[in-house]
Amino acid sequence: MNGLKFTRKEFLTAGAAVVFMILLIIVIGTNPSPHEMDNEATSRIHEVTLLSLNEMESGVGVVASGKVEAVNEADMISETAGRVRDVHVSIGQSFLKGDVLVSLDASDQLVQVEQARAALAIQEAQLSELLRNSEGSGSESSDLILVEAQQEINVQNAYKTLLNTDLQAYSLDDDNDKDAYIPTISGVYKSLEEGDYVIETYSSGADSGVSYRLTGLERGTFSAEMHSPQPLGLRGLQIQFPNTTSSNLSRQKWVISIPNDRSSSYVGVLNAYEAEKQTKEVILNKTTVSEERIQSQRAAVSQAVANLKAVQLRLSKASIRAPFSGVVLSVHTNVGEFANVGTPIASLVSDSGKEVHAFLASKNAINIGVGSKIFINDVVSGVVINKAPGIDPQTGKVEVVVVPDDTEDNLALGEFVTVTFLSDSAEDDVVKLPLKAVRMKSTGSEVFVIFDGVVASLEVETGEMYGSTIAVHSGLEGTTQIIANVRGLAVGDQVQI
Repeated sequence: MNGLKFTRKEFLTAGAAVVFMILLIIVIGTNPSPHEMDNEATSRIHEVTLLSLNEMESGVGVVASGKVEAVNEADMISETAGRVRDVHVSIGQSFLKGDVLVSLDASDQLVQVEQARAALAIQEAQLSELLRNSEGSGSESSDLILVEAQQEINVQNAYKTLLNTDLQAYSLDDDNDKDAYIPTISGVYKSLEEGDYVIETYSSGADSGVSYRLTGLERGTFSAEMHSPQPLGLRGLQIQFPNTTSSNLSRQKWVISIPNDRSSSYVGVLNAYEAEKQTKEVILNKTTVSEERIQSQRAAVSQAVANLKAVQLRLSKASIRAPFSGVVLSVHTNVGEFANVGTPIASLVSDSGKEVHAFLASKNAINIGVGSKIFINDVVSGVVINKAPGIDPQTGKVEVVVVPDDTEDNLALGEFVTVTFLSDSAEDDVVKLPLKAVRMKSTGSEVFVIFDGVVASLEVETGEMYGSTIAVHSGLEGTTQIIANVRGLAVGDQVQI
């Protein structure tokens, strides 16, 4: 019996045909029928969220940028000179109005207050004595004592002026080149003793590299300070050495004479002192109490009161106090530093809330007024509290100040934000919707609503965009709710809330 014979090529072709038929049967058996596909699509239900149109912002406004600022801000500066004794606050610390932020050393001011009180007491005592004598109940001897006391004060004051006038350090070295490095003398010499201070400098391990030896009226060894005045002895004077190298400053010698008879003012103040002594002698010969003397003494009391108030004011400036309640933004000084008048001390912001300063073009600001509603960053609602009456010459725009409705607004001081102003003349039927609630097509725009459990379309007329929102001018009449997010939805889809 003759069998059928196949070539190798024919055998491979037949095998491939069999494999293809098997795969075709598998694919047809596993794919759903069109009827099954329709049932599957119908059974898929989308979960959606509805947006209430009654809660949407109505009206169309303008958008501007602004900066978040504190209602009250203050950069505190020193109003008097002195070394910082205490810093009572730190960055971020809360404080109340009137709290002391920084204290300066007030030793000199305290002495001046006590002196002013003593001077006032003397003037008041003199006035009482004059009034008592004028009524015939006193004696000439008591009146003379009172006048003598006042004249003695005048003489002593003139003498103190003589001792303190134009105090300077003079070089005792023959090298004229060293005259450029003479220290500065300041303060008030509180002693009545005349004499000389002699200062000799030498190299040392001090921070400045130089120390000095003090002889004469007072004695001691001290480090030389180049950056701020330092006490010269214990009688009220201060010395500040020139800011130079230690080699320029060491091995020098100066003298400070009290009084300074080398000064061009010396003769004048000496004559004034002598004149006061002569005046004392003349007045002591006149003890008759007259109305003119009483009025003059009343004026002296008033002047003493004014002097006391003046030194008390200077004393109060040594305590730098908070002008309002708030939080410390920054501190610019440390304990031990020397503060001059105008030295920055601390920056403060109030805790009474935040406000945003924005600038609008004049044409956009026409319909904006106090009480107009606003939105900050499209999230934080607020209101206009102030509007400039004219155009700012620097920006060419109108400044408008707004505040958020909620104090818990998460706005940071110094932050730049977007402010949407709702015009007072905007149409009531214009609604601003989130962009994700509107589908924009080539033929127009639409929003989705739910009708019998499925998605239905409403054609709407849209207008301007405001950040993440868009104005809808028409098409929502009679509708109270729409689907909040149209992404992934199509007309006819089944949905549930």
